[in-house]
Amino acid sequence: MRYAMKKLILVFSSLLCVELFFACSTTPPPTSQFADDWVGLFLSVTKSYGVVRTYYLGSDAEWSYFKCSGDSPKYRKVETSRMSLPRRFPFLQGTPYRIREPDFGSRSLQTAHDSGLAVWRSPRASTQQQADAASRLVPKGTKQAEVERVLGEPTRRARFYGPVIYAPGYVGPTNATYSDVWCDYYDLGGGGYVRLTFDVEASRSKWEDRPLIDISPGNTNDERVKVVPR
Repeated sequence: MRYAMKKLILVFSSLLCVELFFACSTTPPPTSQFADDWVGLFLSVTKSYGVVRTYYLGSDAEWSYFKCSGDSPKYRKVETSRMSLPRRFPFLQGTPYRIREPDFGSRSLQTAHDSGLAVWRSPRASTQQQADAASRLVPKGTKQAEVERVLGEPTRRARFYGPVIYAPGYVGPTNATYSDVWCDYYDLGGGGYVRLTFDVEASRSKWEDRPLIDISPGNTNDERVKVVPR
């Protein structure tokens, strides 16, 4: 039993050392080249499903600096006052550690949420700005019921399903042969709208659990219907 426990501790320690090695193996650029990106850092930590690993690299008098392995921009900075870091040290003068959601602090999370809602509801915001605000409020993977709870009731809905037909000259992936998606449209005036697309195939029995797969702005005045003669 003791041998097994020692072996488990040894394996865990080795994995931790490997993780920290990769976190520190490359020299970061000067702090002036770090992107000021609180929202991007938050999404990397909370919505990347383990793909992105974010490390704290240190702070100065105003900023805290982070490395996001597997995401772009790779190096980000956030005002230290907006974080609730468990410990701080001067830039590159301590051992980096992984950032978790609680490290952002409840006040910062609420401020970001409120500002996103303000843009989403603003009649003066552009369609692109409202689409960006929606992306911050309900990232990809959010269930449809939660999306509609946060953004409100959509103006109209539509379902698109059937075989996938690739246009002549298309050079992208062609592995998809069938599509079944549900779209919530939020009309914003002047023909503008934000479309949120959900994957029906991921949850056929419960519409509430359909995951969000895309958010895109559009304008009905720019759309054309092509009639194909028979």
